[in-house]
Amino acid sequence: MNTTFQIAAFDSEIYSDELIELWVNVFGYETAHNEPSLVIHRKKEMKDGLFFVSLSPEGKVTGTVMGGYDGVGSIHSPYRRTYKDQASARR
Repeated sequence: MNTTFQIAAFDSEIYSDELIELWVNVFGYETAHNEPSLVIHRKKEMKDGLFFVSLSPEGKVTGTVMGGYDGVGSIHSPYRRTYKDQASARR
């Protein structure tokens, strides 16, 4: 099966609800400081152009890409292991 995904700049008016649902399903968010709507708000305030979503051919949010300048980047998708799983595998 060949599935093509599209990468688009994050637009909160279009993608916020789907993105929050994805992150909650993947990560659970047990602590308030990582609450998805707060993370989205903080990233949007940076206005750095480094916040993207991965979209299925049907236009559904399937993952996110967030870049930063702290030496840490992240790619989140239910099609990959989570960052936490990858960190555990490196130990």
